[in-house]
Amino acid sequence: MNFSSESAYAGEDPTKPRIGLVGFFGWGNYGDELFADVWRQELGSHFNLRVLPDLQAKPYFSRPLTEVMDGVDAILIGGGDLVNARQVSQLYWRRQWLQVPVFIAGVGVPFHETPHPRVKEHLTMFFNHPNCRYINTRDIESKSWIDQEFSPAIGVNESPDLVCALELPAVTKPEKPVVGLVTRERRRIHERLPRNADERPEPTEYTVMQHVADEMSARGYEVRQIILGTGHTLAEDLADANWLAMPNTQLFYSENIDDLTRALGECSLLLTMKFHGAVVAAMYGVPSLRHTGAEMEPSLKRSNFFRRINRMDLVAPMNVESIDAYLDNLPAPLDEVTIAGLRAGAKAEITRLRELLLSTLA
Repeated sequence: MNFSSESAYAGEDPTKPRIGLVGFFGWGNYGDELFADVWRQELGSHFNLRVLPDLQAKPYFSRPLTEVMDGVDAILIGGGDLVNARQVSQLYWRRQWLQVPVFIAGVGVPFHETPHPRVKEHLTMFFNHPNCRYINTRDIESKSWIDQEFSPAIGVNESPDLVCALELPAVTKPEKPVVGLVTRERRRIHERLPRNADERPEPTEYTVMQHVADEMSARGYEVRQIILGTGHTLAEDLADANWLAMPNTQLFYSENIDDLTRALGECSLLLTMKFHGAVVAAMYGVPSLRHTGAEMEPSLKRSNFFRRINRMDLVAPMNVESIDAYLDNLPAPLDEVTIAGLRAGAKAEITRLRELLLSTLA
């Protein structure tokens, strides 16, 4: 199936509608690349799929937008943290997209706060435009916020995160149980430090991870530090991990998304800085915690996801003082009924989206 950002779009089926995909694609961020896989899996046999942005920095497009949209029958925007109260993205919410029917799927609101006036004006226009045909959010909280702030006339659907619909690769649990630590580049960005071996302050998040690595290694677990990204994201996260060089861990990384997914599924427990690490782990039944500083609250999207399935035992600030209670009494795996419910809910919403796309473009 075609899934291309090339200008020629060679190999497209001329009998199928052309859908322009707009999202955080190409940077190698695990969750966003999984959305690309969702669209391939669920829409690829019905539509020609084109990733529209082809640059990983502003202006995001190497050609004029008139050329980018040439022949595109509809735009699909999603998913992830795309609805931001603080700014209007020059990638996702361009007025030019509204020249054709626009479908918004799997999005979330990372900050549930009063939007900046310019944001409110622009997104109210966008979500109420006649060519905005469908809006879906990854949780009821994001739906309620969008309804309250922008009042879309077409309403907002909500569902489990659409990544829950993915057909995941099979895994076999290793004989030695695995604790996974999903990390991301954080030290250098947040502390504005050069990568210099002489400067090694220890942020609280890494202190917690090292504590878990030491403790669980002593208990006979394999501790696997997983770099959950490819391409540019892999390079940045891996450089940070190599700089830190945590003892008692095995570093795992790959340019293959399925390899990363299997690495999550092989775990018995996951501590993760990345939301979709938690989502995919959940679909394998693996419980996950988010390691944070003592002063930090868990992210909204994580809280919303686990509230949906009544697993708020997996939502709490993680620090050295509190983590041992979890390690002494490991949280239960997710049950098959819960997993099936997440998958069915995501599948049903994508079916609704697919049928609307087909009827709109018939």
